[in-house]
Amino acid sequence: MRVSRGVLAAFSCVALLAYVGCGAADDGQPGADGANGANGANGTNGADGTNGTNGTNGKNGTDGTSGTNGKTSLIATSDEPAGANCREGGKRIDTGIDANGNGVLDPQEKGTPTYVCNGAAGEAAEDGLSARIRTSAELAGNHCAFGGIAIEVGVDANGNGVLDDGEVDAGATKYICNTAPAWSELAALPSVTTAYSFALAVNEVDDGARLGFMFGDPAYRQALTDEGQIWDGGGVYSGPNVFAVYNLQGFGAQSRWKAYQGRYTPQFYSYSELSFDNGSSYYTTNYSAFGGLVSVVKDGGTGTYALTPAYTGSRAHSVAFVDHVLYALIAQRNVGLTLSRFPVASFGQLSNLWTNLATVEAAATNATAPKLIRAGNTLVGAYLAGGRASVRATSTPGSVAQASDFVEIGSCADATRVDVAWADSKLYVACVAADGELTVRSAAIADLNAVAWTPVVTGVVGPVSDLDLSGLGTRVSLAVRQGTAVRAYASISDATPSFDAVLPGAFDLQVAKEGLVLSVCDLAGNKTVRTFLH
Repeated sequence: MRVSRGVLAAFSCVALLAYVGCGAADDGQPGADGANGANGANGTNGADGTNGTNGTNGKNGTDGTSGTNGKTSLIATSDEPAGANCREGGKRIDTGIDANGNGVLDPQEKGTPTYVCNGAAGEAAEDGLSARIRTSAELAGNHCAFGGIAIEVGVDANGNGVLDDGEVDAGATKYICNTAPAWSELAALPSVTTAYSFALAVNEVDDGARLGFMFGDPAYRQALTDEGQIWDGGGVYSGPNVFAVYNLQGFGAQSRWKAYQGRYTPQFYSYSELSFDNGSSYYTTNYSAFGGLVSVVKDGGTGTYALTPAYTGSRAHSVAFVDHVLYALIAQRNVGLTLSRFPVASFGQLSNLWTNLATVEAAATNATAPKLIRAGNTLVGAYLAGGRASVRATSTPGSVAQASDFVEIGSCADATRVDVAWADSKLYVACVAADGELTVRSAAIADLNAVAWTPVVTGVVGPVSDLDLSGLGTRVSLAVRQGTAVRAYASISDATPSFDAVLPGAFDLQVAKEGLVLSVCDLAGNKTVRTFLH
């Protein structure tokens, strides 16, 4: 308590009254003022008032509506008979916008036609020979990045009324080029720091397209984490990399990939596959560490590390489900190429739980590019070994105990690529020879001891360096790489590709309920996953 000077003086007067008069000197004159007393101690501060309640955060604004994808321009040519437009006949060239997105220039989409006419006799040369023209489809390449039409001219030297190959004046050839692929391009996934692998698949419950993507990029990882779709399990499950599984949301050309599951991981994978069973995703990976191990992750969760030393000189594994059992064709170091199975119920255990049923090739380093699929209720595998492609099958995979139980039903000599697909109750096998020649065959496989193969004619002309077959229901489709171009045939028997574009990188083709889906990613270049829909 602070004491005032007046109160202090009164207190002193009472205490000294017995000795002297209060405030008077002995001579009766007023005494001098006494010295000021010391200030009292400061009082204790009062308690702070209670803080007010924070106001409620405002709601986030809604995302703006996505803009409409641009339409593709198309070109079509047809013969023009002799008449008002061309006295000696020629070619009619129609261009227009593919308004309905079906990849075909329909009559209502055509604009004003252009005519390229044959010359009359005597117009091209003094000896009376005629100038002739012809048009042909120009595949994507140096002249047209997305394909187009080549207009060739020359003199009809043999007078047969047709411009033959030897009569073409190559220097005078002109090109009308498509401005974009004929398929709709969806919004690409964001560019990332590192792209390790990607894979397309179909969820067998709804036949919808799915995409698995494995990448390393802090910004994109955080964006997916903020969306609540990516799991960070910590410990051995955490790390700088991410894999995510996406589905297509929206309709047609307005569709876009949306991540709906995935997780952080310390690993990076040189090859991945995406499979489905009972609607659950199984993302399988070939990790180059530890001598190479094959991991399987279910629904973007904990999954399992199958500590199987796999040969990692190239693609080392492929998986498929039959009767809800997970089977794998794995090239294992010091073991060989094996047909194995895995108990899905044991996912989450960090141990080697693969059961090797049979070794089909003794030297793993001699077996590459395995592919395993379910063909009806039959398990079919294909792979390269010793310069040839082998195709094997079993209708009772659970009872396989030796290589002969996984019956070889076909092969390709001198093969550098092989792929298999199931459609229209038939197995399709495609092989690429060392010179790039593509051959395709099909067969019913109800009786594995009496498989009769039938050649399948395709429109592919020229050498092929890579391929991908895909089948669903009654439809089988084909994608190939030829030089710098990726070409896709909506039906394997189509005469010309419906997708044709100069694109670098790996590609994956999938027939799904949304249509034909093609994803392309230059893993060593811009690392962006681009998807096209037909």
